[in-house]
Amino acid sequence: MRSVSVILLLMLSAYITNAQKYVPSTTTLNNKVMFGYQGWHATPNDGSNNHVWRHYFGGRTPDAANADFDPWPDMREYPDDVQEATNMKYPDGSPAKLYSAYKYGAVDLHFKWMMEHDLDGVFEQRFVTDIKSRGGARHFNQVVRNVKQASEKYKRVYCIMYDISGAGPNWKKDLIADWKFLVDSLEVTKGKSYLHHNGRPLLSIWGLGFDHTKPFAPVEQADSILDWFHHSAEKKYQATIMGGVNDNWQTQGDDWKAVYNKMDIISPWAVGRFGDDKGADKFRDRTVVPDKAYCDAHKIDYLPVIFPGFSWYNLRHGKSPFNQIPRRGGAFYWHQSYNVINAGVNMIYIAMFDEIDEGTAMYKIAPTAAERPANEKFLSLDADGIALPSDWYLQLAQATSNILRGKAKNEYDWPLPKDFHFNYYLYAEGLNYKKPDDFIGSDSVESSNYTPHKGYAAQMSSPSYQLTSKDKHVMISFTFFNTDTAKTKFIGRWIYNEDNHQRTVNGMLDSTSSRVRVYGKEYGILDSNKVTLFKGEELKKYGADDAGIADIPVLYPYKNIYRKMKLFFMYKKGKGEVYLTYYYNDDISLQKYLAETKYMLTFKN
Repeated sequence: MRSVSVILLLMLSAYITNAQKYVPSTTTLNNKVMFGYQGWHATPNDGSNNHVWRHYFGGRTPDAANADFDPWPDMREYPDDVQEATNMKYPDGSPAKLYSAYKYGAVDLHFKWMMEHDLDGVFEQRFVTDIKSRGGARHFNQVVRNVKQASEKYKRVYCIMYDISGAGPNWKKDLIADWKFLVDSLEVTKGKSYLHHNGRPLLSIWGLGFDHTKPFAPVEQADSILDWFHHSAEKKYQATIMGGVNDNWQTQGDDWKAVYNKMDIISPWAVGRFGDDKGADKFRDRTVVPDKAYCDAHKIDYLPVIFPGFSWYNLRHGKSPFNQIPRRGGAFYWHQSYNVINAGVNMIYIAMFDEIDEGTAMYKIAPTAAERPANEKFLSLDADGIALPSDWYLQLAQATSNILRGKAKNEYDWPLPKDFHFNYYLYAEGLNYKKPDDFIGSDSVESSNYTPHKGYAAQMSSPSYQLTSKDKHVMISFTFFNTDTAKTKFIGRWIYNEDNHQRTVNGMLDSTSSRVRVYGKEYGILDSNKVTLFKGEELKKYGADDAGIADIPVLYPYKNIYRKMKLFFMYKKGKGEVYLTYYYNDDISLQKYLAETKYMLTFKN
């Protein structure tokens, strides 16, 4: 038995294109999808002189027992100088490291990802309670500088979002003083990337009207700070105000309703308000639709919040469930995206870009257990039994953005990853060849590529292998093998028997624990396979004794649906050759396909 390996790269087609890179406008929030950006992560030796593992380990020993976050960031692309080793190890024995947003290189990488995925930008978070301390101000001021520089470099947008949680009775004075510092000293509003809306710099104040802020931020102060930003302040400090409010804001009294009516944009909080699709639908009906109707009637812009999932097991020291609101491979996020766009919104706030404390981060997360500390309780993207690329949630955000910009249709089913790799193991065998029970791996002889067609691309390595078979019986088998899985069995086969021209196409998935982990459930035998045989002139065209196309059911592990993969085969009796190839695109003719490619797999006598 000999083997041939093939790597297939599936491309996201309807939602994501390779068009010229999108550059967002800085003049409006309309048609934008914005992330919340915490920027609060820090390491002891990042140069800030704060000497803390900020929002990682609560200032304690950097190990799993002291962790305050659940998802583990995918650290493979971060520059070495922004990373610092923890006391944990990856499965390969290398030190598990984390980044500091105080270092420009980390923030630069984040905005590079945004640019690569055609994303708009961020609301840069500033907790009033943090910036009151010297260490906090030192860290977060540097993060603003980093965000300003990176957003200008990659032509993304940002604006400041103040969070008044825990700010205390002087919150209004502290917030105004800090805004003046940002405008005068850091010159944020003069930068090329600062986001404006309705002719003014956009500024968000999150937390007005919440039960936990009302004791120190009563309605009178909320009203007066809006008046200051709209009218009383010097013109250079005036701003368009987005209010981050509770989801029950419409049920509050007339005094608070009068404050909300003065906001330019209203953004009700949604994180944790529901945990499944049914809950999201109820939230849509109870909150999104009536809130948008109210805002439309009062000429207020409406910015709904959506989130990918939720988990704060480590932050709560085990008092909350691990993976509390599962992401389900993006299905939970996409259901919300579909709902709010279907409700007619023209701007969306995604919580959050880098929030790993509560497990809502959309940036690159460790895709598998191999990229997170060994034997520790951290989340990777395969936590729900669905294998995904690390940037999958950036891809989903891009898909949401393209729909909001009118470049794609709002579909109920969520899109497919554009960078999802499978290995295909194929082997041919006659009676003289026996497949080892522990077969895994491949042999390289030659290499050949075929061209992408309408969103799909693939590269094949080792397309041919010499074998000798004296028997009339030839069997071609092929295997889907996920790169994250340690073992596999064959998923399908084509059997050619010269005596009676028997052709069989079977499909199956193995039920090993690793495969169950990837696919989420055991699917067993796949039936209803079809083989179309070529005859007469069609057969002569290929100079073959036997040829045809088999439709193979293929299971998308991240979507749990079937798709027909076309497997083209032909047998040349005189030469003892079997040719095998495959493609996905139903819209391209086999003749055109073969004209643009080489025969992929050749088994010769």
